[in-house]
Amino acid sequence: METVRCFISIELDPVTRNYVSQFVNNLKFMRGIKWVSEENYHITLAFMGELSISKVPLVCDALEKISLRHGPFVLNLYGSGFFPNENNPKVFWIGIQKSEELYSLKRDIDESLRSLNIDFDAKPFSPHLTIGRIKSGVDTTLLPRKRDFSASFLVKEVYFMKSQLFKNGPVYTEIYKTALKG
Repeated sequence: METVRCFISIELDPVTRNYVSQFVNNLKFMRGIKWVSEENYHITLAFMGELSISKVPLVCDALEKISLRHGPFVLNLYGSGFFPNENNPKVFWIGIQKSEELYSLKRDIDESLRSLNIDFDAKPFSPHLTIGRIKSGVDTTLLPRKRDFSASFLVKEVYFMKSQLFKNGPVYTEIYKTALKG
């Protein structure tokens, strides 16, 4: 069975993408952190992992139907932090302020994937923008904390993305994009 590694996401607009990139560029003096490439900045709404190619049209159709129920909305990026926590940092992220529109969109995507019997990472939703992956032993005290980043952008589309893993890092390719029309 042929599969595609994929996820559903919100992509940053060019101005916000550039602003995040400038923030990250100011931190690249830190050794032991694999920084996410600017072209890979995104907010994951659902990670499906390996999905059968036969189910790709079902996901595209579901996203189109969901987009009819959701209009564009402003998303606020705010602060920074670590997963799983500051004492054992593995991921460095920029936070996203709580947004009812975002959570409503996420709920609809989850419900739709479940109704189609499509497996996805169903752990509790913690919206964030991953900007770096931290190797063990890195002194993270030099990294910004809490309120050191702020930006807003208008979410107008939802993306269905293919993820290919390579030695130099992942490459993400758009499978499908739908405008929020609701």
